[in-house]
Amino acid sequence: MGEAHDKVKGLTLGADDFVVKPFSFQELVARVKAILRRGPPQPPKNTLSREGLIVDLTRHRVTRNDEVVQVTSSELRVLKALMSAPGRVFMRHELLRCRYPRVAALSSIVRLTLTSRSCGRRSSAIRRARVMSSL
Repeated sequence: MGEAHDKVKGLTLGADDFVVKPFSFQELVARVKAILRRGPPQPPKNTLSREGLIVDLTRHRVTRNDEVVQVTSSELRVLKALMSAPGRVFMRHELLRCRYPRVAALSSIVRLTLTSRSCGRRSSAIRRARVMSSL
């Protein structure tokens, strides 16, 4: 009874196969070959992949040809948008919204930054601090 329970538990937890001790080496090799014949492993649903570039949305990791690529969180958001819609042309404001999702009105921040440059150095810093604190 315990052996069957262990097999069921292992398969339920995600195992593809279960081998009990003692096992023969030939049986183990045959089982591995059978699993490999099923085809290449498919990336999980929470990943985006294209031409060797894989974005893992759960772990927030980017790999290129099995090497980890360091990206910031905003770069990851833009990359996710681009890879979610291959072939689509994005407008600048759409990519900015991906990069800065909490900013409601990007144009007002750009306008404020441009107008504050004509003022003195201190007033520029104060105005930017006010805008950034409201994000």
